[in-house]
Amino acid sequence: MVAAHCPESAPSSVLVASASPVFRDLLRRVFLTHRYQVLTAAECGEAIDVIGRHPDVAVAICDAALVGASGLELVRALHAHRSVGPATIFVSAHLTDSEIRQARELGAIGCLGKPVRFSDIARLLRQRAGAVAPREPRRRHSGRASLVDADLHDVHGVHGGNRSPQVCWFARDISASGAFFETDSPLPVGTTLDLDVEIGVAKIRVRARVVRVQEPAWGCSGGIGVSFFEVSPSGRELLEAYVATAGAEVY
Repeated sequence: MVAAHCPESAPSSVLVASASPVFRDLLRRVFLTHRYQVLTAAECGEAIDVIGRHPDVAVAICDAALVGASGLELVRALHAHRSVGPATIFVSAHLTDSEIRQARELGAIGCLGKPVRFSDIARLLRQRAGAVAPREPRRRHSGRASLVDADLHDVHGVHGGNRSPQVCWFARDISASGAFFETDSPLPVGTTLDLDVEIGVAKIRVRARVVRVQEPAWGCSGGIGVSFFEVSPSGRELLEAYVATAGAEVY
């Protein structure tokens, strides 16, 4: 079990239970950005022990894959050992109707398929609290970008020099000179990126530099603002034409 401590003002704790160390670490880092204390476990018994020693755990993320057990067994145990259990979310790489039915019957507030989006976790927690706020209008996703290369040795699992796209981001507020991309985690300001930007049926190779970082918040994806500093003349024309016809639509 690993505990990652946040400031004393953190509102509560989160338990992430999964046999996958990668999954545990990814969610741990995401929750830490929201100033939660994060506890992790790989086994059902270990998770129950964590809950017993940390009664302030308010949210439990239960992966179907646990060492020596099913995540459904953990959902059952969490709600059997406490009169008021944590807000339990069941996740599975191959989520089935049977799993969804069982998890809800056992006390889970919701089920998510992998890959898990933090915005979906936030939505389930808001629904449990009975306070689903309307979304603020924002720009329509105006394209997407594949990260081809970066000037860091390791950017979220992408190694510099690897020329095949590994990460895909949605773009907002795209223009001929830059864009804002929704990302799971921020990149440092000044990072240089090689991107394949897709708008409509066109794909444009650009070099960009991170100039702004937006941390994720409940129900709102984090992201990076980038400035394009190398774009071919034809690519710039395509960007300008796309922005003129579609870039300002909202929903």
